[in-house]
Amino acid sequence: MKKFSYADLIKANGKQVILVCAVMLFMILAGSFGVTYIVNKSTASSVEVALAETENALQSYFREPQIAFGFLYDDTRSALERGETNDYILNYFKRVNDILRNQKENGITGFIDVYGYINGEFLSVYDPPDSSFKPPDTLWYKRAKRTPGASYTSPYPDSSTNDMVMTLTQEIIGADGKSYGVLALDISVEWLIDYVSSQRLVKGGYGLIVDQYNDVIVHADNKYIAAQLSEVGEGYETISTILNSDELAGGDVVHVFLNGTNSVIFFREMKSGWHLVTVIPMSAYYADVYNMVALMSVIGVFSMLLLNSILLRLTASKMRSEELSKSKSSFLATM
Repeated sequence: MKKFSYADLIKANGKQVILVCAVMLFMILAGSFGVTYIVNKSTASSVEVALAETENALQSYFREPQIAFGFLYDDTRSALERGETNDYILNYFKRVNDILRNQKENGITGFIDVYGYINGEFLSVYDPPDSSFKPPDTLWYKRAKRTPGASYTSPYPDSSTNDMVMTLTQEIIGADGKSYGVLALDISVEWLIDYVSSQRLVKGGYGLIVDQYNDVIVHADNKYIAAQLSEVGEGYETISTILNSDELAGGDVVHVFLNGTNSVIFFREMKSGWHLVTVIPMSAYYADVYNMVALMSVIGVFSMLLLNSILLRLTASKMRSEELSKSKSSFLATM
């Protein structure tokens, strides 16, 4: 009996073979797009939840210092308007320090010190760092002078402990508009740095915080803390531009090339004007997508080969049957 080659079988079923391949290719592509959409939505949702939890944790951590500072500011300004001396103000600072350091009762987590530069004199329970110390040259004094209301500085190393601290600071202005100086309150941000740096949703990812002046509050690499975001490295200027624009809303996905790595970033703006940013390497972000697409492709190719194999086998059987019928007809015709 005649044997049929694959070429003969494919030639006889060319349209059917092409249709099967086209259908399976369409299913692979449609499935890939569907999986990509679902995985991206799921990942984005997870990141948004993590950013929301981080924001709540930060607001909780900074709420107590802000409330206490408000009372400190009002009491200090009232005392100065009454004509109280700097010795009186310093004794008040000492009492406040004792109360706020007592965490079991009225204390504040992370509180370090309250001090000020008032009527041309530095007032603190601690001695100045050295004889060259000039409060008007400090970060906290400059921030208070250029910012209306109370605001935090970017982190910097404490002069005595070398721990990273942030200062809540505000210029003391009387009801008549007179400036008495600057009030300041230090809190430790070691916990903040550790907490945000640990928020890695995937391998290679990290979180950072940027304030309203584009100063880096927290970064996975401590050497970038207090630096301008645009100066951190390749691609960070793009992030800085995005954060300063109104084109994107929180939750949008942005692709940026950061320091030689294609990355996906998410961000969330806090009420304070700070921004929470999550950076995920693109390879890690799309890892699940790549795996699912690869699996679907393997299944699709296997199914396509299986269906075509069945189709060709059926065709071969049909062609053999037709060949056998022709042989019988020829034999009967010669009898």
